[in-house]
Amino acid sequence: MKLMLLAAGLGTRLRPVTDARAKPAVPFLNIPLLYYPFSLAEPLGIDELVVNTHHRPEQVAELARAIPGFAGRVRVSHEAEKPLGSGGGVQSARRWLEAEADFLVANGDEVIFPSRPDAAAELMRRHRASGALATLLVMRHPQAGGKFGAVWTARDGRVSGFGKQRPDGSGADDVPLHYVGVVALSRRVFKHLPDGESNLLYDALLAGLRDGETVRVFEDPCVWFETGNIPDFLAASRRMLEIIGTPDEPGLFKRMTARFARGHGRRPEWGGLNFVGADVRAAGRTTINGFAVIGDGCVLGRDCALENCVLLPGARVPDEARLADTILV
Repeated sequence: MKLMLLAAGLGTRLRPVTDARAKPAVPFLNIPLLYYPFSLAEPLGIDELVVNTHHRPEQVAELARAIPGFAGRVRVSHEAEKPLGSGGGVQSARRWLEAEADFLVANGDEVIFPSRPDAAAELMRRHRASGALATLLVMRHPQAGGKFGAVWTARDGRVSGFGKQRPDGSGADDVPLHYVGVVALSRRVFKHLPDGESNLLYDALLAGLRDGETVRVFEDPCVWFETGNIPDFLAASRRMLEIIGTPDEPGLFKRMTARFARGHGRRPEWGGLNFVGADVRAAGRTTINGFAVIGDGCVLGRDCALENCVLLPGARVPDEARLADTILV
């Protein structure tokens, strides 16, 4: 089974964090974003991983090759001049993907926890059984068709179109569902992908629909987080901290922390919600209000106070600093 992770974007909405990091290399609760979609797909039995790169390509390639057992099974499709979009990224990696009848593509920066551990396998099973051009993993979301472009879907799971507005020709009962960035594709998709930059949904899949192909969905009540900008990233971090250690904590997250996090735990004496990486040094008293995620190798000065902060690996907090609502690089 082949998996492609789309990792060539610039992450402009998350600047300045992404000035020095590829967005898939940014840690979310001390685990690089790239590992979230990989871990979701891994139960399929991935034998080859393809990643596309552009901004900070060495970081993405290094992370992919660091996955245990994958050092020799990673293919890097570098987009040197500019990012080619989701469709152009798949088209550029065609030589590795089209050898199989079907393959999986996922955004390389999505934080998704499906409701069932076999969600990716069930997605692929349904895709192959239907013979569809594509099958998208979707969920119900109140902002689908509003803040987010929607996948307009009939009751039988067939897709009529994409966008914030109901597409022409859609049924009166078609509902707007939210695409969470994971899709099973038939290699027939290459017939509909143009050369150069393109969007997988709005260019290739719409072209396939016009040519009589079928696109379907697999709906799952996922836990999904928006992490595209700093306020949303902070809000997602807080929500995950709130559910850690409760019955709502995703089993996938427990497995990921055991596998990919060098250190993780809480410091009760610091107060608030906190999630602490490995080799963290504190020179003196630290106070946390709200929450804090403290990355590996961070150094905290004397008498510092953090409120609703994420400290990326290696960040340094000066003595008596007061930081709030920020991501410290």
